[in-house]
Amino acid sequence: MPRLPLLSTRESVPAQAQPVFDAIMQHRGAVTAPVALLMHAPEAARHAANLGAYLRFEANLPQDIFELAIITAAREFDCAFIWAAHAPVAVREGIPPDLVEAIGNRRDVAGFPPHYRAVVNFARAIVRDHRVSQPVFDAMRAAFGDRALTDLTALIGFYLMLACTLIANDLELPAGRAGFPERATAD
Repeated sequence: MPRLPLLSTRESVPAQAQPVFDAIMQHRGAVTAPVALLMHAPEAARHAANLGAYLRFEANLPQDIFELAIITAAREFDCAFIWAAHAPVAVREGIPPDLVEAIGNRRDVAGFPPHYRAVVNFARAIVRDHRVSQPVFDAMRAAFGDRALTDLTALIGFYLMLACTLIANDLELPAGRAGFPERATAD
């Protein structure tokens, strides 16, 4: 059970927050975690939902790259909730299952296509190392250009913010959702 209640119905939010709730419902069709946790600060929820909508619908990122960045950030930040929600989507969007498994186990991704390696190495550098080396930055820029590199940076930061919300509230995985993969062999 989360530390704060999920505000996922119109009746669960105060009257002054209902217009924000309604706007999010209209755009997303539902208010679910983590946005349902952010509804405790309705304006934060509104801004987060707007940024999320921009990243999903206007950033013009290929869906496989979008999901690859999300699962890499989720894994590096140890947010099992986001991982569980997005790892299956990443596979449906064309990310090879063995790449998803390598990210889940924090293994090297050297054998995968260069544009996938660029995303994984970039997200790992931001989240794990808190520093992006020039070669990692240059590989992202060469693979995706300035706008996509900037959008991917914002996407990673956005999902880290969502991860902080989920982790702070100790939200458990929904029933039937798989967390991080188990290591098949010791490194």
